Amino acid sequence: MVVVSVEPHSQIKGDVESLLQWTSWNWRHLNTFVKVDSPVSVDVSLTSHYRLTGKHFPKFLLYLGNEAVHLLTTKNKQKLRMDVEKFTGEKAYSKYSTFSVGTKSQKYKLTIGGYNGNAGDSLAINNGMKFSTKDQDHDSDSGSCAKRFHAAWWFRAYYYANPNGMYQKTAVKSTQSVNWYHFWNEHRALKTIRFMIRLK
Repeated sequence: MVVVSVEPHSQIKGDVESLLQWTSWNWRHLNTFVKVDSPVSVDVSLTSHYRLTGKHFPKFLLYLGNEAVHLLTTKNKQKLRMDVEKFTGEKAYSKYSTFSVGTKSQKYKLTIGGYNGNAGDSLAINNGMKFSTKDQDHDSDSGSCAKRFHAAWWFRAYYYANPNGMYQKTAVKSTQSVNWYHFWNEHRALKTIRFMIRLK
């Protein structure tokens, strides 16, 4: 898949929607994927775009960024779709009829609901949570979930979805990997996970 390169959110001008990729079902991608030959981690700040970091990936865009997603989900009501795939090739999806991200002053609080699909509802516990990063801890745990799970996300005191975890080459069992708990009924690495929105 082509990696889309955009400037940080403070530099975005005009129509943010033009930065998004379209899928065959008219869902817009909020993240992009590249195949990797070694585990990589995601270095995240609260408002910047996620960047893949690792030996083979100096600067590639992974996620559009919280400010842009906030603008998209407040300008028009959006639905969310998560497509997940195991290393065996087995695929599933989760769709949510309600999805929005709050303002910067709200720490990009997540509103999510209205699940249907066959991958399981791994986002319900994240509803109402602020976005946590390794340098801004907004979860309800006594420690930092972003540091413990090597990812930034709308963590509570734990999680069932970790799209921004460490990418692995195999289906290793790990709470730090890219995973969607209810697809496995355990924390195990996924081959791909796609994060997409569409107008309601």
